[in-house]
Amino acid sequence: MRLSLALFLFVLTCLNQFPFPVEGEDDSSTYADTWVDATFDVTVVNGTVFDVDVELDAHRITIFDESYSAEGIRQNYEEDGAAFKLVLYNGVESLMEEVFEGCDLVVNRPYVDENSLMLTGGNPFVPPVVFYMECRVSLTPVFFNA
Repeated sequence: MRLSLALFLFVLTCLNQFPFPVEGEDDSSTYADTWVDATFDVTVVNGTVFDVDVELDAHRITIFDESYSAEGIRQNYEEDGAAFKLVLYNGVESLMEEVFEGCDLVVNRPYVDENSLMLTGGNPFVPPVVFYMECRVSLTPVFFNA
């Protein structure tokens, strides 16, 4: 039962917190600084260990106070790829830490799908640049006592 609740909360939190929220002063349309569609594939290794494979479709990422569309990410990836990856890593890591508080987490660095760096289209945000991350969650007694 606790395991099912954890998975439900994980999915619910992912849907509510990723992509990053938009903050604005009024009701006018405002674009998010970062727009990433995330898909989490959870595999149960055993009763307390999960492998989580994450696909991140990056449509827009902000680094150094500048927002880059997917096309901008492609054009600047060679120079700023590490900064784009850091934004994604920090987002996934904080999400995993919030959902699995008190658990042992291994969050690996993202890597890019090289083919997605070559795709182009008429829309600067589509197709997205695709990144992948692999994570491992080990539930601890602290998690079950919460």
